[in-house]
Amino acid sequence: MVTALEHATTSRYVPPYAIALGYLGLQQADAMFQWLDRAYDARDVHLVFAPVDPKWDRYRSDRRFQEVMSRCGFTR
Repeated sequence: MVTALEHATTSRYVPPYAIALGYLGLQQADAMFQWLDRAYDARDVHLVFAPVDPKWDRYRSDRRFQEVMSRCGFTR
């Protein structure tokens, strides 16, 4: 699924956040964080869900997740 989404980015817009979620499900943290960074760079509107979506709970204490949330202005 994630490979198909990545391939689709060559011909149409696929929200980077959606690909990050795919890697989240596969528990591939490095790729997931790369796509979260791309989501930030693309100003992906879906990032507004990250602070409250329980899917991200496992990574909330990870420095990389906190940095993305901070760049988005979602700091406490």
